[in-house]
Amino acid sequence: MVNDDLVLFDVLRRFLPPYTGPAVELFRDDTMVNHLQQTYGMSWSADRSAAVSYANDLRRACDGGSVLLQTAAPADAIICAPHVLGAIRPAEAEYVVDRRQLRRVTVLQRYSQIAV
Repeated sequence: MVNDDLVLFDVLRRFLPPYTGPAVELFRDDTMVNHLQQTYGMSWSADRSAAVSYANDLRRACDGGSVLLQTAAPADAIICAPHVLGAIRPAEAEYVVDRRQLRRVTVLQRYSQIAV
């Protein structure tokens, strides 16, 4: 377990098959707190409905609720595209993204906090 996302991004670039495609429009669910701190997770999806599903799930129980995010990820921000490799959940069109390389992240929808 690595407790430092920034170190993990660098390690993943060394060990995962590199992404060689174009820029991609991607979506992600995240907590409102992560959005405000710009500490987005590394798993993004080209499938908006997959991100909506996660945003509407347990993330809503986090402080401030959850958000649906969108970004135009430049190719240099994308570490790997596991779905292209057939690695995991090909239907979700997952991309592993280094948030430090994202230029703009937009909140498409906010989901209010719920009690669990």
